[in-house]
Amino acid sequence: MPNVQQAFYNLPVRDLDRAKDFFAHIGFELFPQYTSEWAACLNIRDTTFVMQVTEDFFKSGLPGKQIVDNNQNVESISALALDSREEVDRRTELATSFEIASESQEEIDYFWQKLAEGGQIQQCGWLQDRFGLSWQVTPAELPQLMEKNPKAVMDAYLAMTKVDIGQLRAAAQQG
Repeated sequence: MPNVQQAFYNLPVRDLDRAKDFFAHIGFELFPQYTSEWAACLNIRDTTFVMQVTEDFFKSGLPGKQIVDNNQNVESISALALDSREEVDRRTELATSFEIASESQEEIDYFWQKLAEGGQIQQCGWLQDRFGLSWQVTPAELPQLMEKNPKAVMDAYLAMTKVDIGQLRAAAQQG
C-alpha cells in the first residue's frame, strides 16, 4: 500500500476570485483540476492543500450553521488523507487536546494527579488520561514568564513533565 499522507484545509471565502488572485500573487500554486466556480485548491506544501470554498457552498455542508466573522474568529474544516482508517483515527485522537491554564501550583498538582492516574505522562505538562485524551496542564502565567526571559523559561519548561511554577518563576528572574 502506498504511503499517502495529505492534509486539506477548507476555508470559507466571500470572494473566490479575489482570494485566488491574492494567493497566486504571493506564490502559491493553484490546482486547476480541483478548482471550479465554487472552490479553488492551493498547494501550500508538497502534501498540504487549502481549499478556498465560497461561503454558500461551505454552508451547504453545514445545514443550520452560520459561518463566523473572519475578522474575529477562524473557521475551517480539515481533512486528512492517510494510508488507513486506523491512522486517521490515531492522528485525530492526538490532535484533539485540552489545556488547563491553572492559577496555582495546587491546581496544577490536583489536575495532574487526577488526569495522569492510569494514563501516560509526557513532557511540558502534557499527559494522556486513561481514555487516551491529551491534556496540557500549565500555569496561566506562562506567557508572562516567557516574556521576561524566554530562553531560561523554555529550558526549564522543556526539562519538566509536571510543571513547577516555582521553577519557571525562578528561571524568569535569571540574569
